[in-house]
Amino acid sequence: VRNVGFLAAMNPTLFRAIVRPKLYRDNRKNGHTDPEDVHEDSIWRMKYNEDLFKKYSSLFYGDANEELKIKLRGYEFSRPWGIADGFDKKAEVLGSLSYCGLGYIPFGTVPDTARIGNERIRIAVDESSGTMWNAQGFPSPGPDEVERNVASYVRDYPKNEQLPLIAS
Repeated sequence: VRNVGFLAAMNPTLFRAIVRPKLYRDNRKNGHTDPEDVHEDSIWRMKYNEDLFKKYSSLFYGDANEELKIKLRGYEFSRPWGIADGFDKKAEVLGSLSYCGLGYIPFGTVPDTARIGNERIRIAVDESSGTMWNAQGFPSPGPDEVERNVASYVRDYPKNEQLPLIAS
């Protein structure tokens, strides 16, 4: 069951139709109605299931298509897309994100000191229009923790599995 859920999460159509609604339902059952809780739950699942991301990623994305490769200012990107800026604000799931078929990973704004951001609730979802508003205020653990996480990724992952990182 664990693997089936992971496989569904890797497919964008199944993600929108099944996985995302389930994450919201699970969080509501636990008394959480803030979309940010769903985001934090997703980060937690990515952090502690990295082995599944690595094991199954090729089923959906395979090797990068040579026609998709782009060069920009001396950097080569295997695919011309990444995940939304700030998804991984602390750079703590770079490994899992490396196996999601992305061409690069932006990890969030890193201010010069730690910030808690704005008061919660700071993300609102309008399900009828499919839109979301974000007023988080750049929460961040600060540069020291982010730097440790990035250094760990660079040190611990084989160079051929690392993606270009971008601080937004």
